Amino acid sequence: APLVDELNAAFARLGAVLERERQFLADAAHELRTPLAVIGAQLDTLRQAHDDASRAAAIYRLEAGLRRAGRLTHQLLALARLDADVEDQPTDVDLADLCRDTLAAHAVAADARRIEMAYLGPDSVPCRCPMSAMESLVDNLVGNAVRYGRDSGRVQVSLCRDAQGVMTLRVSDDGPGIAPQASGALFERFRRGTGVKGSGAGLGLAIVRSAARQLNASIAVHPGLDGAGVAFEVRWDGTSVAPPRA
Repeated sequence: APLVDELNAAFARLGAVLERERQFLADAAHELRTPLAVIGAQLDTLRQAHDDASRAAAIYRLEAGLRRAGRLTHQLLALARLDADVEDQPTDVDLADLCRDTLAAHAVAADARRIEMAYLGPDSVPCRCPMSAMESLVDNLVGNAVRYGRDSGRVQVSLCRDAQGVMTLRVSDDGPGIAPQASGALFERFRRGTGVKGSGAGLGLAIVRSAARQLNASIAVHPGLDGAGVAFEVRWDGTSVAPPRA
């Protein structure tokens, strides 16, 4: 009887995993259908264009469709990799450098909306953690803050380690924030709040949740800068620290 119970439990877990993967593939196919349809339509428009203005407009929309499809494909691969627990071994990472590099990577998008970005924390924060998971977590939190924040707003990344070695990463903005009715499904795949501006498939926070699981981290949601917007706070045990750089 104990053996049968264990086998039934294992089959139930396997069935749940397979169902999640089936739903993931169905959702991914649905989300990819839109940008691919846009690309096909704009290719037809480009072929039939008879003047420079029409061709330029079609090329602009074609490029937008390609960017969306590329970003969505990258996010789907990242999420699948994190959910499958296929992760690199922990490696030495300077989290301060990672935060600053991530802010720099989003600088063009932030400048286009006149968003001021800042890093608040020590010059160097050596830590040992899975690099890919940490990069995905920081990149998606910063990317979401820039994409869904307000024009001429602020985005701030803060980092600290307390006396017990607990690391706290906080990404805050002063944008419109999150509607209370949307908070329950905040980290679900392909879910975006109603009235949300900006492009996206609703995968960023699902990636953050999966990356946090790789780090054994907790995620809390708080009010953002000056009580406006939203702040995502990630905490994990950072006692396994890389040696400081020479």
